[in-house]
Amino acid sequence: MIEADVSWASRHSYYHHSNYRRRSKTDIFFEKCYVRPLVNDAWTVIKSNEATPEQKADCWNYIKILDKKQNGDDNAAMMAGRVVQAICDMVLLDNMDISQATAAGMEQAMAYEPNTWLKNDKENKDMQVDHIPDIAKNAIVGLKEAMHKANRYIGEQELFGVLPGNKLPYSTLPDYDVRGDLKVKTYTIANTKSGYKRASLPTKLRGSPWLENNLSQVAGMWALNNHKPPFLLYASKDDYRLLTAENCDCLHEDNLRLYVSDAVAKNMAIELKLQKSNNLKELLADELPDFHDWFRKPPEYIKHAEELWRSYHG
Repeated sequence: MIEADVSWASRHSYYHHSNYRRRSKTDIFFEKCYVRPLVNDAWTVIKSNEATPEQKADCWNYIKILDKKQNGDDNAAMMAGRVVQAICDMVLLDNMDISQATAAGMEQAMAYEPNTWLKNDKENKDMQVDHIPDIAKNAIVGLKEAMHKANRYIGEQELFGVLPGNKLPYSTLPDYDVRGDLKVKTYTIANTKSGYKRASLPTKLRGSPWLENNLSQVAGMWALNNHKPPFLLYASKDDYRLLTAENCDCLHEDNLRLYVSDAVAKNMAIELKLQKSNNLKELLADELPDFHDWFRKPPEYIKHAEELWRSYHG
């Protein structure tokens, strides 16, 4: 049950937890308690009829640096993931012919503007555009296998509730059937003889932070959907691999419970810090950001964060 009085969290513009397996408290607090409120306030000023041109210009500067929809915080692999899921949705949920769905998806892919700060993003985009139709075909076959017992296909749907031991709710968005996710694996430009790195499909959910993050994600779903058996579908241009408890011991209930317990513990630490901090400076100043972990963030975003922390310690 959600606590009646969570003003200790809302005063920091913090309202719910999500999957934080790969994220530090520094990153979480900076985004949720600093960036989002500042961006929201900036948009309010820009839309206001009473704001001066100078005020609106100042706010545009913040938005161009901090708003994910404006600062280029994207990459070709993420674009491919979105487009493949959109094609799958059109085919499975809207009963659209796959050729029509693919054509619509390709329009989205072509519209993606590569960022200028991540190496090879333009070249990776060109490669993803070529590969997306095959990835989507494999993903559709895999999703049909994953949901073959379902009466109907269910797309992305929020699960929202309190994990036992936490005071604030947890939010997660399963891609399909309120219990599973689609993960697109893309080729990438690389310094190899072929000129690219082939996408590999995992057989287990160990060995990399990304895979453990995937596992943590479905563990959160499992905790909030009455323990429906989770699945993770990995799709590339070459094939797909469906992981379930039947072929992956990481998805057994005892392991899912461990990952939920880890999430609860991290959420408790976050809640304690929110309760102890009276203002943003108290929330952020004693966190130690490792900006090397933010290498996929836009340079101006990182620069802004560095300046903020310097202001606290100067």
